[in-house]
Amino acid sequence: DAFFPEQQQAWLEWAVQFAAAGSIPDAGVEEKQKWHSEQTEGTPAILTGLEWVRKSEYVRDEACQAVRLPLQGAEQAGGAPETCAVIITTATLKQKSNPKDATPEAFRLRDLRISGTARGTTEIITYISVATGRVMRSTVTGLQEMDVTVAKTDNSNRVRYKTDTKSHSELQLVLETPLARP
Repeated sequence: DAFFPEQQQAWLEWAVQFAAAGSIPDAGVEEKQKWHSEQTEGTPAILTGLEWVRKSEYVRDEACQAVRLPLQGAEQAGGAPETCAVIITTATLKQKSNPKDATPEAFRLRDLRISGTARGTTEIITYISVATGRVMRSTVTGLQEMDVTVAKTDNSNRVRYKTDTKSHSELQLVLETPLARP
């Protein structure tokens, strides 16, 4: 809660990606195996009935390596090369509520009515160390759209929010870089 909203979003993206190894089925997976999951949108949303449908596939093994960030110069490979499972996940945001009335209870208690739609897709490419289960690298590319009207239940006042958001982030495991001594 002490972070600014932008910092909260960055921290959330980091936490989600580094917890990605935990989304693999308990029995483990093999190359070319596919699986899916469904999860209700966990953050407080302006619309009810939002759900993420994730389809994942273990596409191949690939060499991967953490990076080391020296105090001066470009990043360098760090540590020994490892074999990583490359997992590609496509997540689709679905709205199960009626677009004519998708009002969360907190808004309803304040005599507000919400109508509109939200949708989105996100592609996640995750490199997970076969030896340790540690996420070595993750790339996330997403597109989300929302068109929502918030109105008083008596229609005396209303406002419309329309957003189209594109995002791209990449997370990379960085080995500790020793500080230079004076």
